Amino acid sequence: MWRPWLVEGLASGSLRLYTSNAYKRFFAGVSASLYRAGGVILLTDDELLAATTTAMGGLARRCSEAATAERVVLAWCSSMPAEADVVLAWRRLKGLRRADVSLLDDGSYLVLVEDVGASRIVVTGEGAVEESPFTGMEEEAFRVLWSAYNEYGPFKLRDACRVLEAELGLSRVEARRLVEGLIAKKLMSREPGGYLRPRIRPPL
Repeated sequence: MWRPWLVEGLASGSLRLYTSNAYKRFFAGVSASLYRAGGVILLTDDELLAATTTAMGGLARRCSEAATAERVVLAWCSSMPAEADVVLAWRRLKGLRRADVSLLDDGSYLVLVEDVGASRIVVTGEGAVEESPFTGMEEEAFRVLWSAYNEYGPFKLRDACRVLEAELGLSRVEARRLVEGLIAKKLMSREPGGYLRPRIRPPL
């Protein structure tokens, strides 16, 4: 199952990531949560500093203050601090794993990390982060479509719906709603010609 793992992994140091996109609200929320969980400091420039200090209570620091922090979240800085253990960055840096971060239609963020998994991150109005796994039916539908993709390759929307109808006993309306939901949450991508394919491997 897709269980919460992002904030826990970053706080423990088991994950060292850079992100595909620089979303200010995402960084502010994750940074605030990491500080509360383990005292991890955000290093950033003035572009993000005001928003993040509001969420963190003034505990973000400028990039130039890197030497004062042992473990940091790095955002918007032009280079990596020499002595800091960087847990998250938005620039591609050597030794960090890529996290594809996408803004979903409902304002939440989808985080995909190859060979790790997927997570849905919600940043609340108070700057806190809620890590929300996908629903059981979404997980089951995605597993079925992953198996179909491995067997047949990319497929059209109508074929995806037929597979879910047959494997899960769903109505055509239910199956279409699930497939369109997986597309909206960017777990499935559209290929040229209208073909669909899963973006990641389901968790074991």
